[in-house]
Amino acid sequence: MSTKKLSKGRQKIDMVKIKNESYLQVTFSKRRAGLFKKASEFCSLTGSEAAIVVFSPGDKAYSFGCPGVSEVIEKYENETSHLVNSSSTVEEVHHRANIIRVNNEFEALQAQLDDAKKRSDKLAEIVEATSKRYWWQVPINELNIEQLECLKFAYDELDKKVQLRAIVAGLFTDSISFDNQNASGFGRANGLQSDKFFNNDE
Repeated sequence: MSTKKLSKGRQKIDMVKIKNESYLQVTFSKRRAGLFKKASEFCSLTGSEAAIVVFSPGDKAYSFGCPGVSEVIEKYENETSHLVNSSSTVEEVHHRANIIRVNNEFEALQAQLDDAKKRSDKLAEIVEATSKRYWWQVPINELNIEQLECLKFAYDELDKKVQLRAIVAGLFTDSISFDNQNASGFGRANGLQSDKFFNNDE
């Protein structure tokens, strides 16, 4: 009866550094070849470009490149430089746009401030001109266009107040006249003289 040799089969290798120098060198050579083979298959299947550089435990460099290490590295450096320049350009554009926006807002606020100051100066002139006299006593020829407009507005407001007072006074007068007529009629209806009706002393 033949005996069959039992094998442990494939076992999982712990991902720790190999301490044995001989095993270390053998493992590096096998893994390096496998890594380069996988990279070559990847480039062939996908049409991509790749570059790999590894250093052995003895600090010896090994490289793989498709189409070549130098070509891939140069292309990477150019692309990285382009991205950096593009990022800087975008930041500069945003910075300039912010400066323009702030300047426009400042100019608009400055214009509003100037207009407000002009109006304040004109009002101060009117106040100074009328401080020693009533505003209707100021000669017309001493006023400018803006002051004349203010004066016209004041006249219009005065006219409205006068008309309103006249209306109120007219209503009050009509009310008194109506009450007197009613009182006189009431006295005649009761056989009383109007002068006696309103005279309590007689």
